[in-house]
Amino acid sequence: MAGKTIGKIILLLCAVAAFAAVLGAFIQEERSNCMGIQLLDEKAVNLDKKMGDFDLNHLTFDGQPVAFDKTRGIVYISQSPAKIGNYYTMEGELRWNDPDSEVWFVKNEQLMNLEEAIKDNEPLQMYIANGKQYQLVKVVITTLPVIRIDGEITHKNEDNRYVYTGNLCMWTGKDPSTGIYSVKTSNLEWHVRGNTTAKKPKKPWKLSLKDENGENLNMDFLGLGADDDWILNCLTMDDTKMKEKLFMDYWNTLAAREDHMFKMSTGEYVEVVINNKYLGLFLMQRRVDAKYLELAEDDVLLKVVNYGLTKAEEAYEFITPPVNEKQIYATMQKVLDQKDSSMYNLDNMIDTNLMMQFTAALDNQGLKNMFHVLIPKGDTYEHYFVPWDTDQSLGVVWSNEKKNFDYDFFRARKERIQRKETVAMAKLHPDYYQMEAVRWFELRQELLIEEDILRYVDEMYAFLSDCGAFERDTKQWGIRYEGQDTVKALKRFISARLEYLDEYYTDLLER
Repeated sequence: MAGKTIGKIILLLCAVAAFAAVLGAFIQEERSNCMGIQLLDEKAVNLDKKMGDFDLNHLTFDGQPVAFDKTRGIVYISQSPAKIGNYYTMEGELRWNDPDSEVWFVKNEQLMNLEEAIKDNEPLQMYIANGKQYQLVKVVITTLPVIRIDGEITHKNEDNRYVYTGNLCMWTGKDPSTGIYSVKTSNLEWHVRGNTTAKKPKKPWKLSLKDENGENLNMDFLGLGADDDWILNCLTMDDTKMKEKLFMDYWNTLAAREDHMFKMSTGEYVEVVINNKYLGLFLMQRRVDAKYLELAEDDVLLKVVNYGLTKAEEAYEFITPPVNEKQIYATMQKVLDQKDSSMYNLDNMIDTNLMMQFTAALDNQGLKNMFHVLIPKGDTYEHYFVPWDTDQSLGVVWSNEKKNFDYDFFRARKERIQRKETVAMAKLHPDYYQMEAVRWFELRQELLIEEDILRYVDEMYAFLSDCGAFERDTKQWGIRYEGQDTVKALKRFISARLEYLDEYYTDLLER
C-alpha cells in the first residue's frame, strides 16, 4: 500500500517537473524576443559589415508601416504605461518584411531597464543586417499615442492653402475609449491651419478623415468622441506645452457643472510623424461645431473670421446653417457694436470673464478667438461665449515692440481681462462687478483651488516627462522665451495670479 502511494507521488512529481520544464521553456521563449523581434546579447554584437541604409518602410507594427524619422533612423512605438515594466510584456508585433535581411534588438541596459530608459529618453537599439551591410535603428518607446501621416500635395483649398492627400495611422498603447491597445487607420486630407502659428517652423494642422470613396469618415480618437474633422495643435507658443490644455480642462470641468456654459475644444497629447519626419508633441483636439456642442436644430453657432470690421456680415462666419440670416446678422451687429447687452446670458458672461481672468487670456477678450452661440428665446436670441485659441495666456503676451509673442510674468500677472461687451453689461446691471466678485470666491472654493491646480500641473509635467516626449519636442524645436517660460514659472504665475485676483475682488466687495 505504501509502495503504491510512493509511486503516485513520484508520478505526480514527474508531471509537475515536466509542466515546470514546459512552462520554463515557454517563458524563456517569451523573453527571447521583444514585440516579436529576437534578442541578441550586447556582447555578441560583432558587425564586420559596412554601414548601410535600409528602407524602414519594410518594418511594420501590427500590420502598418511604423512611424519613423528617416533622417535620424528613429522608430516611434506607442505602449501602455502598464506594459513597460519589462521588455517582454510590451504589446504589438514588429515585423521586418524583407527576406534578404534580418533584425534583432540588442539585449542591453536600456532593454533590461525599460522604464528608466523611457524616462531618460534613451531609445532601444535595433540592428538590421544582411550579408553585406548593417544599420543601427533607434527605437523610441513612448506612452503617448503615435500618429503617422503620409501623402502629398494635391490641390489648394478656398483659403489658397496647400492640401495634402494620403493616409493616417494612430497607435495608442491604452485607448481611453476601450482601455486596451488599438491601431486605427483612415484616408486623409490635411492642411496647415492658424494665422500666427502657421508662419512658424512647427505648424498646426487640420485633419479631415475620409473613407475609400473620399467621403467624410467619423472616427473616435482618444476617447474624445467621433468626428471627421480634427486639429493637431502644435503648442509652439508655449514652452511648457501645458497652458492650453490647462485652460481647456478647467473650462470644460466648469461647463460640465453649469447649464449656462458650453464646452470648448478638448484634446489629448500625441506624437506626430509626417512623411517620415518626426514633428514632436501635439495636442489632438476636437473641432468645435454643432455636433460637438450638441446644439439643437434652431441654435446658431458663429465665429469671427475678419477682425477690425464694422459690419456683422463681413466679420462673422456661420458654422451652422442660419434659419433667419437677416435676423441673426442684426443680432450680431449688436454684439459687434458692443452697445446692447440685453441678449447676453448673465451667468455665462460672468464665468467667461472669470475664466479669462484666471488664465490672463489676453487674446480672448476682444473680437477674436471666440465662438458665439445663439439660442432662440422668444422673438430673439440669448447669447453665449465659447473660447478657442488660448495660447496667449498664463504669462504669454503679445509684444508690440517685438511684434511677436513674448513671456512677461509681471505684466500678465496684473492684467485685468474682461470681454469688451462687459461695459454694456455693467450699464444694464449696475451691480455687475460685485456679482462677478461674489462668483469669483465661489469658484475659488469649488474649482479654482490653488493646491489642486498646482498638483494638476505637476501631474501633466510628469506625464509628458516620463514618456520622454517633452524632452524630444524641446530638442526638436528649442524654446521661445529664453528659458523664462518654465513649469516652475507656470506654477509661480498661477499662485501669483490667484493672489492678485483675490485682492482685486476683495477690494470690489469692500467698496
